Amino acid sequence: MDSWAIEMLHPCNATYGSSSQSIGQRIGMFMSTSLFISLNSAEFCGRWIYGTPVEETVPILTLENFMLIWPAFQLVVTFYIAVFVPEIDPEL
Repeated sequence: MDSWAIEMLHPCNATYGSSSQSIGQRIGMFMSTSLFISLNSAEFCGRWIYGTPVEETVPILTLENFMLIWPAFQLVVTFYIAVFVPEIDPEL
């Protein structure tokens, strides 16, 4: 991934490629841990989202739903980048 970013980006923008990869990794870690654990907790959903007692709430996101939604989102983003974002040769 690093070599592709270096080849694709202009040398003055190479630092943006590294930064983007680091930020993407952090966002992915947050989405797959903190956000999932919070939305999978009936107590958290009841208190902060629904505003109802815990006994009456269900989690927003189960493991099954998460394993369907998150890969689908990644596939959509990857497909969009592969099809609609051109790789421009800086010498053209």
